[in-house]
Amino acid sequence: MASSTFQVAFWIISILFAMFGLIVTIIGWRVNAANSRNLARVKDIHDSIDDCVKALSDLEDLAYSFWLDADEKAKPYQMIVGHRRLTHRLKQLQALTSGPIPSHAMISLRQSCTLDCETRKEPLSGEDVRIKRISLAASNILQSSILQKSWEENTERAA
Repeated sequence: MASSTFQVAFWIISILFAMFGLIVTIIGWRVNAANSRNLARVKDIHDSIDDCVKALSDLEDLAYSFWLDADEKAKPYQMIVGHRRLTHRLKQLQALTSGPIPSHAMISLRQSCTLDCETRKEPLSGEDVRIKRISLAASNILQSSILQKSWEENTERAA
């Protein structure tokens, strides 16, 4: 009788250890899945930031080419499309992070790039006010909080 009691106790303890191991494994899988989702979200945010910076760089290059070069390879419609691309990418980033779009700098950039571009007669000098405004607006957009990469801050914003 005593040996059968020990056998039952041994089986009960064995089953409890197996169940405990199974529960710990399931909890580990859930934690790993949550960490993977957070890392994927942060990677998506960082990729979107890179896309925004690339779109801004392309628009800035187009604007400089249009206003400074005499060959007129860049056209006004290209700057408008570039601005729309940048706006679209910033909206996608805002959907991921809920951060504010630097709208004042975006407005300033568009005005500096496209205002009076239809009546352009000759290339501007590098010291022209318009060129300085384009540079200032682009740097203000780059320094905005929505375009700053951070593992901790973006993880909290994305959650």
